[in-house]
Amino acid sequence: ATALKNKLLSNGMQKVPTNIIVVNKQTVDGKEFYAKGNEGYLYKSGANLYLLKSPSLLKVKVTTNGYEARFLTWADAVKDINARRDKTADYTIALLATIGGENANGNVSISFPAANAAKSVTVTEEGGQRQLYFTNGSLSVGTNVIIDGVELIPLKNFVQYGQRGMWVNPSGYGISISGNNTLTFKGKPSDTVDTYENISTISGGNLVLDDNAIVAVFKNVTVKNLTLNKAACLNVIGGNLTVKNALTMVEQSNVQGEGLSKLWISGNATIKNPTISAGIVFANNITTQGTATLSDDASLIAALNKNKGQGKITIQNLVVGENGCNLYGKQDKNGNSMMNITGTVTRQAGLATPNNATVRVGMLYNNCDYRSEKYVSLMDGVKLLTAAKIAKEAVSYFVPLEETEQNKGDGHVLTDGYETYKLPKNNFMFYGVKPANAL
Repeated sequence: ATALKNKLLSNGMQKVPTNIIVVNKQTVDGKEFYAKGNEGYLYKSGANLYLLKSPSLLKVKVTTNGYEARFLTWADAVKDINARRDKTADYTIALLATIGGENANGNVSISFPAANAAKSVTVTEEGGQRQLYFTNGSLSVGTNVIIDGVELIPLKNFVQYGQRGMWVNPSGYGISISGNNTLTFKGKPSDTVDTYENISTISGGNLVLDDNAIVAVFKNVTVKNLTLNKAACLNVIGGNLTVKNALTMVEQSNVQGEGLSKLWISGNATIKNPTISAGIVFANNITTQGTATLSDDASLIAALNKNKGQGKITIQNLVVGENGCNLYGKQDKNGNSMMNITGTVTRQAGLATPNNATVRVGMLYNNCDYRSEKYVSLMDGVKLLTAAKIAKEAVSYFVPLEETEQNKGDGHVLTDGYETYKLPKNNFMFYGVKPANAL
């Protein structure tokens, strides 16, 4: 038996058959170790015993409410949480070392704890920058999961010149969030990596980006609820964004010099019930459903590229809060505005300075984007937007986005005495000298 132990130890870490060594359970430094001896440690995981030279070979730690256990593998840690099945527990899975590796062979499959196995699971790291490598084409989120400072890197097997190996999967990985569960990304993946990336799609339940998190998705994002806090950024590089219930961008960063939260959508954004007071939405075309509540200089910018025919903003109902909001859209090829409010426009009740609750409208030529600084010349009768159902008193809420010394080039050059009017025939919003039939 001793000779076998020594042979196994020389290989660093090996599974020990249970009929070779009698195990006496002991606690070593508060961890789940067995039979401390001169040769090393016996560690039990599931039905297996492992012989370790050092406890540092254990790669994953699970903690909750005074409970702590360490495991050889990610799978063992998840199995432990699933077996405990405590729906009230907030677990932390801490990586004590990198899991998997770019040069590993075979499959490195991971999963998150099962539905109803925990109230939440936070995935983080201890002692340095940690990566979680895996070969899954997709990940399923069956409980509330928080990713905090860990890189998730998908791998793909390859054979080159007769040698097998792995590289980062160019197809990325998809994320599916079941039911009403929430997936949260916090902070940076590491000190040297700013962005949670290699994600192809995100779909299902609720998505939260918090504490300066940057998430890049290169296809589509379709979720029930989306929340961006503290200068977070979601970049949908090659697809569309659909938010079925609500978008919330209201919590500003408390770090000096950091900006607002941002949505960058290379395709179209379809958003229900957005509430934005600390954020900007960029997209080719933007459609809001239900009620959009915009305040504190929130911006909808449908002018992400120079493609003609894109640059539409369609808003159902609009509530304007303190300090108002900005709408940036484009003209079509005939020079007509592609910005349209189909429902009502109101101001929030109880505003300290209601006159500041204005909708500032910036309209660019159809072959420009928001970087081009080419705003339409506002001559008499130029249509700023369509707003057929707004009340007469709401006409005064709308003003052209004005170029100032502070935002030079980012707005229309205005002349004193010009105002915004609504005409009865087509119910369009106009900028220019007051027509005789203006309401």
